[in-house]
Amino acid sequence: MRSKDICAVFNHPDNKENQGMEMIYSPDKNPNKETRVFEIIHKEENESICRVKVERLRTKKYNLHVDVGPKDEVRMKFVWENGKIRFYENQGNPEFIDATYQKLKEWMLYTEAFTPIFMKLNELTWDLIHDNVNPILKDFAFKKDVPYEKFSLYEELRFDNLTDFFNNYNIKQPKLKLLIKEKAKDVEALIRMVQLFQFFLNLEIDINYMVNYFETLVKLRETSNNNSDLTKFKFLNKQNFRRFCLDCEEALAKGTVNDFFSHIGDIDRLANRVIELNPKAELPKVDNFTNYHNVLSRMVVDEETKRESAPYEWSEEEKDLHDFKVDEWQIKLPVSKPDLRMWGNMQSHCIGTYNWTGNCKLISFWKNDTIYSCLEIRRDGSSPYAKFREHQHRAKRNTDPQIPADIKNKLFQRIWDCWNVTPKPNEKDQGYLEWIEKENQRKEWREARLKREEEAAAAAKQVEAPQEEQQAVAA
Repeated sequence: MRSKDICAVFNHPDNKENQGMEMIYSPDKNPNKETRVFEIIHKEENESICRVKVERLRTKKYNLHVDVGPKDEVRMKFVWENGKIRFYENQGNPEFIDATYQKLKEWMLYTEAFTPIFMKLNELTWDLIHDNVNPILKDFAFKKDVPYEKFSLYEELRFDNLTDFFNNYNIKQPKLKLLIKEKAKDVEALIRMVQLFQFFLNLEIDINYMVNYFETLVKLRETSNNNSDLTKFKFLNKQNFRRFCLDCEEALAKGTVNDFFSHIGDIDRLANRVIELNPKAELPKVDNFTNYHNVLSRMVVDEETKRESAPYEWSEEEKDLHDFKVDEWQIKLPVSKPDLRMWGNMQSHCIGTYNWTGNCKLISFWKNDTIYSCLEIRRDGSSPYAKFREHQHRAKRNTDPQIPADIKNKLFQRIWDCWNVTPKPNEKDQGYLEWIEKENQRKEWREARLKREEEAAAAAKQVEAPQEEQQAVAA
């Protein structure tokens, strides 16, 4: 390309980038016969704005070097490397920085002043530039229909290792390459294909298996209304890959893809929940992924039921408090979480959503063996030595309880004697005799409770003895 033609490209009246500047050829500054130097001059001030070097390569392609500013404050170059176009930039750095992908969109869309020159020198079209920068997309027809204004969509496919990845595997498996080409109707679809392909290769799945089932997996994803991503399923591995693909084929054949996804989408969460509830649990073997989901779901329910049904740990004082009576009124403590839920259902309030803890105690009051109200007490502070205080006391449907005052005082006093025990004072201290009296009362409660437990155990043995005799006779 002649030097005056290069200048004409920049100086063309339609070039809005020149903004009162003019390109001139400066042959006296040429460093060698393969490199020509041009200068951009400000017309009014006759000042050199930047220098442009056009370097002719042995391949008959051209590199473009641009130095901007009086002291070359900004240096850029459009160059060919291993058959690819690269853009380098230096803004006061020790070395040039490869800014190909960061600058490419700006370079392509805003048509900087030097882009047309580089294109004409190398006889490039936008399609050729596009193919050169994104070699992966060369074989895909859809790229011709995608406006370059949407170039950012291609960023996920720009990395060089992905090009090598495609080359390495597609040479061995042309059928797979054809499958991807046929299914990838747009950039987003191609990205999903590549991610799916990479995911299964990372699982070390046999590539022949993958070719056989890849189309099924693509169809499954396209058919699903919820646009699920197979690459997020941690339960998939090379051992169960074939079983999974067979289940996918069955879901496609029956038209139950969305139901299938709703099941398999929960498998990872359910499996993690089972192990969380019971670290020693053994997960079942996979025979069918829908069944696998159902088995895991039942395991979660069973483990949660076991955990919720586990009895609360009561102190000896709390054991003494349970079943304490004043006339026809009685105190009961929850044995486990299901008790709290039962109380909430019977009372039509939310005590079933609470839990028995070290700082929160839940008590029920019963009248003539029928639940009347529920009490929540909490520590008045975070210290384990802080006193418990009444937090809320509600009867059925969250109404105010109407326990007779004298009965209520005795019930509550018994509760505070259980949880708000004061340290033993010295004999000469005020309140010593009162403390001794309460301590004796606590001993009586303890002895009465242990006696009831012994009587209950003896009664149970009397019931079991005839049953054992009958079983022995039958044997």
